[in-house]
Amino acid sequence: MDTDNETPVFTPFHTNADDYLLQNKIYCAQTLPCKNLAIGTLQGGIVILSQNGEIENIIDKSAGLPSNGIYSLFVDSQSNLWAGMEKGIAKIDVMSPLTILDKKNDIDGNILSCFESSDFFYVGTFSGLFGINKKTLKVGSPIVLNEISSDDIFTMDFTRVKPKNSEEEMLLFSSIDQVSLLEKDKITERICKTYPGFSLERDKQDSSIVYIGFIGFAKIQSIFKNKPIFTVTPASPRFE
Repeated sequence: MDTDNETPVFTPFHTNADDYLLQNKIYCAQTLPCKNLAIGTLQGGIVILSQNGEIENIIDKSAGLPSNGIYSLFVDSQSNLWAGMEKGIAKIDVMSPLTILDKKNDIDGNILSCFESSDFFYVGTFSGLFGINKKTLKVGSPIVLNEISSDDIFTMDFTRVKPKNSEEEMLLFSSIDQVSLLEKDKITERICKTYPGFSLERDKQDSSIVYIGFIGFAKIQSIFKNKPIFTVTPASPRFE
C-alpha cells in the first residue's frame, strides 16, 4: 500500500508460492518474530514465506498437523505459532532448526548414524545405507531417502579422509563387516573387512589416516596416485 497518496494503492506481493496459495485458498496470515510470514490456507496447511516471498516451509498433515484447514494463526510471547483448525488447535515451534526423519521418510530400520556432506545427506540403519541429494529437495515436499545399499547392514559411522597428494576429501563409512568408499550415492570401493566396524576416526594431525574401531583397531593410510590407494594395517586377528 502506498501511504503517500490520499487514496491507498495496493500492489501485489508476488511469491513463488502463488500457485499453491491460489489452489489451496488463503484464509489468514501472521507475521513471525523472524519477520517471515505465516499464511494459513483452507486446504494446504500453513505456508511460511520469507520477506522476499520465497517458500521457507510448508506445514501440513504430512508434517504432523491434524488438519490442512487453517482458520486462525497467533504468535505467543515465547515465539510459538498457534494454529486454529477445523480439527483442534496446534502449537508449532516454527523457530526450531530441527527436522525429524522417521518411518514417514521411507527409512527402513533403526537409525544408527547420519552424515551430511555439501551435496548429500546420509542415514545408516540396521537395514542398510540410505541417502538423498540435497539439491533435489523441494521446500514443503516430504523428504524421501533412497536406498544406496542393503548389503551394508548396521551402517555405524562416517568420516572424511584426504589422501596424500589429493586436494579433495573423500567419504568413508563402516558397516557390520567392512569399510567402504562412498561417492555421492555410489559405493566406489570396498577397502577392507572388519567385524564389526563400530567407529571411524580421522587422525587429528594427518588427514590421510583413519582409524577403525572394532574388536581391536586398525589403521587406514591413503595416498592419491591417479586414483586413491588405501593401505590397511591390521591390529587384530579378526581382520582381513
